[in-house]
Amino acid sequence: MGRPLIAYLRVAPRERVGERPGIDAQREAIREAAARRGWDLVDVFEDVRSGRTLRRPGLRAALAACRAGRAEGVVVSRLDRLTYSLTDLAELVREAVEGGFTIVSLAPDVDLSADRGR
Repeated sequence: MGRPLIAYLRVAPRERVGERPGIDAQREAIREAAARRGWDLVDVFEDVRSGRTLRRPGLRAALAACRAGRAEGVVVSRLDRLTYSLTDLAELVREAVEGGFTIVSLAPDVDLSADRGR
């Protein structure tokens, strides 16, 4: 069994096709990365909501699953799929560090569990 992670996918209701990666493109990028890196995707949560708020049911469910120990962390295809806000990103990183789980982004390549990610 590989490293257990939860995939989180998000599109905004007003994003134009081609402007940002769609749900299917995000899912495929994460699936391919999981296959290459030996991750086990234990669940997938998604939202069709703006990245300007953390009040998203899929994101909250993904974080709750990590806090409950169902996965080592959350993986996103791009950091902007997690949030657009630096303040919110800092809050998510704080929550992950204090909660003992990681956040992984494929682009840019960030992994809080790796030395350079911390």
